[in-house]
Amino acid sequence: MLPRLHVHKHDGVTTCNDGHSHMFSGVSGPAIYGPNRSHVHFIQGRTTFQDNHYHEYCVYSGQNIDLPGGYHVHPICFKTTFDDGHIHTFMGYNEASMY
Repeated sequence: MLPRLHVHKHDGVTTCNDGHSHMFSGVSGPAIYGPNRSHVHFIQGRTTFQDNHYHEYCVYSGQNIDLPGGYHVHPICFKTTFDDGHIHTFMGYNEASMY
């Protein structure tokens, strides 16, 4: 059986650096499969405009983590681009999806 094509929504709020934080939201790329149905997703985007600037991010998610009912999530951890003299970070999970 071929793996099912799927994507994940991701959103959140970055760390507070230089007196502010940024929000972000987007949809991952399709699953990139490895052995044993393990897979990752490519994630990229731009944060909200805050304090007269924005940041960009670009990362591969962590491996899938199975949940009950055929759903799964991926850990996401990234550092934004260096803009306006600082970066922001984010650690969390994407929205659950079925295989």
